[in-house]
Amino acid sequence: MKYFIKLTALAVALGLGFTACQKDYSPTPGIEVPDPQNPLSGSFTCMLDGQQFTAQTKTFNYNGDTKTLVMGGTKYADNKAPGVYQQIVITIPNYDGGKRYGITGAASITYISTDVSGSNTTYTSINNENYYVQTEGTYKGAFNVVVANTADNADRVVLSQGKFEFK
Repeated sequence: MKYFIKLTALAVALGLGFTACQKDYSPTPGIEVPDPQNPLSGSFTCMLDGQQFTAQTKTFNYNGDTKTLVMGGTKYADNKAPGVYQQIVITIPNYDGGKRYGITGAASITYISTDVSGSNTTYTSINNENYYVQTEGTYKGAFNVVVANTADNADRVVLSQGKFEFK
């Protein structure tokens, strides 16, 4: 009987040891399932006042009825503080395929920054023929713009070397 109890205890210990080292179960081994929080792959990046902005989540929407293309990227705080993020949204009304859209009414860019207190600061693009959104097809392009704080026009942010490519 002692031998049986020792053998049972050893079997339980080995069983627990093997299951603790086992990989997580995957119902689709070898098949990469997209992250439901970020179903778009690709990139959305720019220099934001000289600091790298790399979106962790991306959005893309084209409305065929109004011919409006809206793209965006959101970067969350490095320390993962809840509610703290930066967001850039590009809007092109009357989208007409791959070409250069000036920030003179043909396109607009909005930059939103939210701090730890939950306070939002919204910046919108300044109309200037030197600022633009360039698209190559629907899913790829570049942008450069200066945006101004909607509450204080003297507070400005430069978004340069902007690139997006959605897949």
